[in-house]
Amino acid sequence: MTDDEFAVWLQDETQNNRMSAAQRDDLLAQKKIFEINRPIIEEKLRNRIVGFANGNMLVDDDLHRLIANAQISFPGAMVYFEPIAFDLY
Repeated sequence: MTDDEFAVWLQDETQNNRMSAAQRDDLLAQKKIFEINRPIIEEKLRNRIVGFANGNMLVDDDLHRLIANAQISFPGAMVYFEPIAFDLY
């Protein structure tokens, strides 16, 4: 998903009350942190799933485990994540 597609999706989620404005802003903040760290992430964490929640990097091989760990460590926080150098199916 491109940055523009992501912005459109977030706008739709917020306008249709599937996400609050605070959740949208949290997710955008986590994506911004991810983007700042992207060069290091792409160099050192290939074939892993990398996410950010509450400003903290989470790394795992399993998306469900990454989300579960984020919920335990940062309850209520949004998680922005991407698979690095592979596609999730």
